Amino acid sequence: MDFRDSPEEAAFRDRLRAWLTERAGTFPSAGDDEYWTRQGEWHQALYGAGFFGLSWPRAYGGHELPPVYDVIVDEELARAGAPPRPSLGYLVVGLGRHASPELQQRFLPGMINGTQRWCQGFSEPGAARTWRR
Repeated sequence: MDFRDSPEEAAFRDRLRAWLTERAGTFPSAGDDEYWTRQGEWHQALYGAGFFGLSWPRAYGGHELPPVYDVIVDEELARAGAPPRPSLGYLVVGLGRHASPELQQRFLPGMINGTQRWCQGFSEPGAARTWRR
């Protein structure tokens, strides 16, 4: 199996590396308060440059590229010491598969382009009754 980039993937990687050379150092690394404060700004910068929402549908602001492009972004962000991509996978997939078309159009574009901030919480049924200090 050949794991080398295709010509299109290599061109994308080169464009990303050039962009990161200019931008990566302007954002804090993961792990401190400034990272969390500016994560939305980083998200919007990645999206605006064409490096976020790569494998998600165009109808919601994505690029409909193969998932390997997300892998390339993750590799190059790590290589450059840049913050990681904000994680929205479960939220986008859940709404994309189970929400009505109206809800999809209302929420998915802003989630993908970074203009709306979301989080996802999990709970076990009845957990509030059984949890004790």
